[in-house]
Amino acid sequence: MPSASTSQVRDYILERLGSGVGTREFDPDDVTDDFDLLTDAGVDSLGFVELLTALEDRFGGEIDLSGADPSTVTMLKALSEHVAANLT
Repeated sequence: MPSASTSQVRDYILERLGSGVGTREFDPDDVTDDFDLLTDAGVDSLGFVELLTALEDRFGGEIDLSGADPSTVTMLKALSEHVAANLT
C-alpha cells in the first residue's frame, strides 16, 4: 500500500501550485492550513483533477475522494490529510 505523510503531500501540492497549476501568485511561506486551492490559488476544476492525478503519480496510488468533505477538500490541510490517509 502506498504511503505519504501529510507534510510530504502538502509540500508537493505547493510545489505543483508554484509551477503554474493555479492562476494566482502567492508566497508559499505565507500559506496557511486553510489556503483554498480554488479561491486563493485560482485552480479550476480541470486543474484540481490534474493535481490529483499528479499526486497519484508522485505517491504511487489512487486517491478516493468519496469520503472527503466537499466543503473543505480544496483546502490545503484537509486535502493533504485526506490524500495521506487514503492513498490506495
